[in-house]
Amino acid sequence: AAIRNEHYQAARESFQHMASRVGYGGNYHNKFKDDELLTAIFQHKILELFAENGEDWFDYVRFYKAKNIALNAIKASIKAESQLVLPLPQSALAGNRLLTQNPL
Repeated sequence: AAIRNEHYQAARESFQHMASRVGYGGNYHNKFKDDELLTAIFQHKILELFAENGEDWFDYVRFYKAKNIALNAIKASIKAESQLVLPLPQSALAGNRLLTQNPL
């Protein structure tokens, strides 16, 4: 949010805090130009969440929707925006008649 609001110093401080936890030096955040910082943070977050349950997928979709990455950068086989949604489980649909399935 800080980067998208052009608060680069605040973004750099947060990024450095994250980078320091995994062993990057105290000046690592200054390695990136302002226009590269969002991509760097995104790439580091993906690495950090690698073993999480689908969190990276939702980040990819948010970045695509914010026009920070191209559709095929998420996954080469994605050809249409409708492929970015995940279907709702039948168990969720069974108990809620107002809930509608995501498009396939």
